[in-house]
Amino acid sequence: MRSTVLLVVACLLTPAAVQSQSLAEGFDNVGALPGRGWVLQNNSQPIGTTGWFQGDPSVFAAHDGDPNAYIGADFDNGSGRATISNWLLTPTVPLASGATVTFWTRKTSTNPGFYPDRLQVRMSTAGSSADVGTTATDVGAFTRVLLDINPTYAGSGYPIAWTRFDITIGGLPPGTAGRIGFRYFVENGGPQGLRSNFIGLDSFEFTEAPPVASASAMSLAVDIAGNGVLQPNEPGVTVVPTWQNTSPVNVASLTGTVRAFAGPAGATYAINDGDATYGPFPAGAIATCSECYLVTVSAATRPATHWDATALETVTAGSSEKAWTLHVGDSFSDVTDSSPFYRFVETLLHKAITGGCSATQYCPAAATSRAQMAVFVLVARQGAGYTPPACGATPLFADVPSSSPYCPWIEELARRGVVGGCGGGDYCPASPVTREQMAIFVLRTLDPGMTPPACSAPAFDDVPAASAFCRWIAELARRGIVSGCGGGNYCPRGTVTREQMGVFIGATFGLTLYGP
Repeated sequence: MRSTVLLVVACLLTPAAVQSQSLAEGFDNVGALPGRGWVLQNNSQPIGTTGWFQGDPSVFAAHDGDPNAYIGADFDNGSGRATISNWLLTPTVPLASGATVTFWTRKTSTNPGFYPDRLQVRMSTAGSSADVGTTATDVGAFTRVLLDINPTYAGSGYPIAWTRFDITIGGLPPGTAGRIGFRYFVENGGPQGLRSNFIGLDSFEFTEAPPVASASAMSLAVDIAGNGVLQPNEPGVTVVPTWQNTSPVNVASLTGTVRAFAGPAGATYAINDGDATYGPFPAGAIATCSECYLVTVSAATRPATHWDATALETVTAGSSEKAWTLHVGDSFSDVTDSSPFYRFVETLLHKAITGGCSATQYCPAAATSRAQMAVFVLVARQGAGYTPPACGATPLFADVPSSSPYCPWIEELARRGVVGGCGGGDYCPASPVTREQMAIFVLRTLDPGMTPPACSAPAFDDVPAASAFCRWIAELARRGIVSGCGGGNYCPRGTVTREQMGVFIGATFGLTLYGP
């Protein structure tokens, strides 16, 4: 006799199961499946009188549970000589790599060599979509075949006793969601066809992939016991990364390795110690290496003014990786590594805020002009590569013509309400920026809507509460950006040198020399 295809899945969803995204279905009540998120759709052509139905114990009993506790399909899914394509779709489930599908299936043992059967297991990664097309050959969103039982229609190709099948899903990132589709697919089937009989499917289980440890690179420090800069020909410079555990998995001991240390030609890039230890790394924790990397960059001649190297770190939390950029210092001959401004100057170069006053010099004691400052603060705020709109035919300030390379930068500051000129319709672009003006330059560019609290008790003896600059200078002091010029004074009308400008800008905008 011919038999009907039976698919059985036990359904038990407890709150814990929902939380872990596990699904079990035994098909004790096939009629209740749609209410539990399952989809049944028969696309056979010509369509027959049956679809998926409750198991028939007179053909064979269920693998588990009551004798009829399975789901079935048979040759009557089609009529005449048909292409049978009868779909059973699971509820939406998470489909990241490592998720597993388990089920049991069999066909009738009556005349097992006749009327071969076939069952496909397909997958859609299109979320809750139940698109299987409309014709017998359509697959809709279920384009990936996970398993094809008896695709050649061999007489003995489908098991006649309950047989377990296991599928492990691969090649999908975390966060993928979709459905598993069982497709009773038999060509030349139906009551008048040469194929299709009766099959059953039972004890379906879906288990979400176990959580995988992962980490995100947070920050990087270099030469923490020294001046904080990787310098050429300095032996064994410490490189200190910090990572955050971004997974729910507790890592007993995080370790890391670094490789592929490289940079511009003409230098030697050596890893003196390529292993790091971070210690315990529980879910959500932030860890900095306790035993860190050591590297050395050597060169007789600097390959470029702005010199960056790269190194690839891998940590054991899900093999997470980060390509770190390592700026190499000693960029300017007139800013020594013992200068308190050294790291700030290197940061300005690294962030493309200024390239110095020549290929080898920074001119640290030179005054910073109001025109230059317009460029510096906007690049610090917007990032390297920022270009403001061009100036129109009629310039905003009489002493900044449209042809000036500084015009777009100055007018952009004016549009943002950072500057209003120096009086009389002028901007005074060549005038040096004073320390009191600098307070407004950096803070208002950082936040055009900022209005610091009024001064009640001045922070510095030479900046009275009546000064229009008092609140701005006090705000810089509150943020730890300035501490004055000595003796309790701020020296508000003092000229801002290029090295001092590095501190004002770097500290206000939170610029870092190393890190993401």
